[in-house]
Amino acid sequence: MLTKTWNKALSSILIDDETIYKRRETSFYTALYFALISPKDRTGDCPWDYSGPYHDDAICVWDSFRSQYPLLTLIRESAVRDKIISSCEIFKHYGYSYDALLGGQGDMMQGGDDVDVLVADAYAKGVSGINWKDAYNLLKGHAAVSGRTPLYIENDRGWAPFNSIPKMAYATASKSLEFNYNDFCASQVAGGLGLENDKARFLNRSTQWTNLWDANTSSDGFKGFIQAKDSAANFVPIDPKTNPNGSFSLYFYEGNSWTYSFYMPHQMKKLIELMGGNVTFTKRLEHYVSDLIEITNEPCFLTPYLFDYVSRPDLASFYVRKVAKVFTTNNDYPGDDDSGAMSSWFIFSRMGFFPVAGQDVYLINGPRYKKVTIQMENGKKIVINGLGASSENQYIKSVTLNGKELNQAWFKHGDLKNGATINFNMSETPSNWGFKGTVPPSY
Repeated sequence: MLTKTWNKALSSILIDDETIYKRRETSFYTALYFALISPKDRTGDCPWDYSGPYHDDAICVWDSFRSQYPLLTLIRESAVRDKIISSCEIFKHYGYSYDALLGGQGDMMQGGDDVDVLVADAYAKGVSGINWKDAYNLLKGHAAVSGRTPLYIENDRGWAPFNSIPKMAYATASKSLEFNYNDFCASQVAGGLGLENDKARFLNRSTQWTNLWDANTSSDGFKGFIQAKDSAANFVPIDPKTNPNGSFSLYFYEGNSWTYSFYMPHQMKKLIELMGGNVTFTKRLEHYVSDLIEITNEPCFLTPYLFDYVSRPDLASFYVRKVAKVFTTNNDYPGDDDSGAMSSWFIFSRMGFFPVAGQDVYLINGPRYKKVTIQMENGKKIVINGLGASSENQYIKSVTLNGKELNQAWFKHGDLKNGATINFNMSETPSNWGFKGTVPPSY
C-alpha cells in the first residue's frame, strides 16, 4: 500500500529522456521524494479545539516558501490550500502564524514573516478553497500588529535599526529586506480585495529598503550595498563579504551583504538602476554567481535567475546549470535540504524555470531533459519538451508556449494552471533569444 502511494506521488513528475544516466534520474526522484515529505498533515491532532486542516512540525517556512511550496502548487495544490487554512487558524489562536511550529508551539522568526509570502503566492496563482478574508486578516495582523518589529512599523519607517529586534536581536538588515517583501505581498492581496488604502500603505513601506542602500560601500570593484543602520540612521559599516557569527549575525541571516543586496524581488528595476544599469548589474551578477554565491542557504535561490531581468536568459541558462552541478555531486546537496527546499530548487532547475515566490511569475532557464510531464492534481498536464536538451545543449534557441512563440524569459502561472505545452529548442551555443523581450514585472 505504501509503495503504491509513493509511486503515485512520485509520478506527479515524469521524465522521458533515454540519455539520462540512471544515477541522475535517481537524484531527481530522490529530490522529489524529499520535496513531498513536508508539510506534515496533523489534521485531527490540533492541541486546541479545532477540526479543520492542521499542519505541524514545519521547519521552516523561511526555507520552503521560495521553492517547495511553489512546486506543491503545481503538483499538489490541496497541500498548499490546507497549509494556508492551517496558518490562518494558528494566527487566530496565537495572534501570529509562526515560521516554525512544533507540537503546536511556535518557534523562532528566522527571517521575515514568511507565511505572508505563501499566502500571496497562493492568491496570485488562484489557489482555490481559501477564505481570503481570513488570509488577509493574517497578512494585516503581521504587517501592523504582531509581525515585523515595533521600530519597523513605527511611523511606517520600513526598516529596523541595528540591534533593535526584540527577542532575536540579530540580522536587522536582512530582516528589514524580508519585511519589505512581506509588505509587498500584503499590498498585492489588499489590492486584489479592493482595500486600496492598505495596498498603498504597504506598497509604500515595501520600498523603504532603499534607506539601507549605502552607495559608498565598495567590494571587488563594485559600489553600493545593503548595510545596517543604527537608531540615528547612520550606517554601520561592515565588509560585504563577511558575516560575523554566521546565521546569528547582527547584520544578515545565513548570508552576507553580497547575497542580500540582490534580494528585492518586487523592485528589480530600481535595484538595477542603483547598481549602475543593465551592463554593470550583469557584470556584478556574473561575479557573484561565479565566485561568491552561498548556495548552502536559501537567500540566493533566486539569484542565478535574475539575469532574466536584464534580458540575458543565456546567462541564466549557463549559471543555473553551473550552480546545479553542486547538487548532484555524490547525490548530495551543498547545504541542509530544509524540508524539501534544496530538493525543490534542484527540480525546478532541471525542468527549466523557477518561481518568484509571492508573484505570478516564473523565470526561464531552459530544461535539462528532453521531456518532462507534470501531472497536476486537477488532472491537467504540463508538458515540457526540450528539443536537443542535454548536458552540452544548455542554451535556448526558441520557445513556444501553448502553440505561440514566446520571446520573453518568463511566463505566468495562469499560462500553466489549465494544462500547457512548452516547447524549448536547445543549443550548445548561446543565442540572442529573449534579448529583446519584455522583462519580468517590477513594482
